[in-house]
Amino acid sequence: MAEITRKRMGELLRGVFQILSGEPDGLTAREVLKKLESLVPPTTFENSEYPKRPGVRRYETIVRFHTVNCVKA
Repeated sequence: MAEITRKRMGELLRGVFQILSGEPDGLTAREVLKKLESLVPPTTFENSEYPKRPGVRRYETIVRFHTVNCVKA
């Protein structure tokens, strides 16, 4: 994940928390990802698919992977 810097992860996490702060009842992960895409658009790398997993875009996987600690907290 050399393409994903700490700064970029901060931007994505900040976007997730910004979306969730306006939703006291919460949202599903799918809804958050949909809203996040308009708030923090994916880079070219994030918009690409995994070579060994056609049809799976990196953006959603990256956000889900890096929010695991927040979800568990």
